[in-house]
Amino acid sequence: MRYLFLLLTICWSLVALFNLSACLGVFNDEAMMRGWVNFGSLPEASKLVSGPVNIYSMSQNKFAVINFDNMGEILHGIPLLHLLSQLLTDLAVVMVFYQLMHIFRTLNLGEVFRSNTMGRIRMIVYAVLTFSVLTFLNSKLLAVYIDDSSAEFSNAYPAVHYERIILGVLAALIITTLLKAFQLGTQLQQEQDLTI
Repeated sequence: MRYLFLLLTICWSLVALFNLSACLGVFNDEAMMRGWVNFGSLPEASKLVSGPVNIYSMSQNKFAVINFDNMGEILHGIPLLHLLSQLLTDLAVVMVFYQLMHIFRTLNLGEVFRSNTMGRIRMIVYAVLTFSVLTFLNSKLLAVYIDDSSAEFSNAYPAVHYERIILGVLAALIITTLLKAFQLGTQLQQEQDLTI
């Protein structure tokens, strides 16, 4: 099982690097912002273009791609914040896989209740919370930028709703409950080791 999480860690790290290089325009000399947004009203078409903004219609959610002429344009203001939040979102996923890999390695060694396992579970809680908040922030920043830069697409709003943040908080609370169980198990293991 730990090798699965090792593979997932490596794969998602590569995805994060690919996303970063695509946003910075490393391979195609055109920097971009991209992500999911919604619109209050929008003409029905599979692709809508307004200057540097391209909107791809995929049911209710729309995939937006904003092209920049050079990398310098993406390295300030809202595009920079979007880029950083997207990078941190990818790193949160990598962190979860990495911590799970180490937890399963510890379990395979037969050492269930170790103090560093609790720290790893705590890192997973932080990563899950970070992921849910930053996913919303990515969509919000993209919607704000579209509203500011395109008169035709002036009613954009985030495609990720508050429910995803609430689900992230609930997942973090469930994982925190497991953390408390591990803390109790560690205390009982330490007491048993002292009595022997």
